[in-house]
Amino acid sequence: MLKINIQEIHNDLENFLVLISNEEEIILTYHEKPVAKLAAITAKPKRTLGFARGAEIPDSFFEPLSEEDLHV
Repeated sequence: MLKINIQEIHNDLENFLVLISNEEEIILTYHEKPVAKLAAITAKPKRTLGFARGAEIPDSFFEPLSEEDLHV
């Protein structure tokens, strides 16, 4: 983790962005005090929908409910 003064990053932003994109974290300092952390944005793993993967849904599931079932 690098500690960089705000003035340094202002003068050479492009090179610091390359460091950040290579998984390096940079702590920004102002008057030698840490004020921010710069880090690469990582992609979140794609989530699969549903809790019962591979479950079969019968065709009857999509049929309308009977009047009796509606008035329970």
